[in-house]
Amino acid sequence: MAEERYDPHLEIVEYRGWKLAVRQTPIDWLVFIALPGGQPIILGAADRESAIAKATAWVDDNSPPPGEKS
Repeated sequence: MAEERYDPHLEIVEYRGWKLAVRQTPIDWLVFIALPGGQPIILGAADRESAIAKATAWVDDNSPPPGEKS
């Protein structure tokens, strides 16, 4: 089993069954969306709320929650 690593600067936000990893960088905010068996989607924005809004919009437009059939 893969070991989960703890990053004190990483915030996990759950949305429709997906876990969105949110992190502030010196320049902006990033959100990582893990996709089953693939590379993560990485989205950025100037502020936390905008980054999360972009990520939730991406989930709504592109993917059903884990466990749901498309």
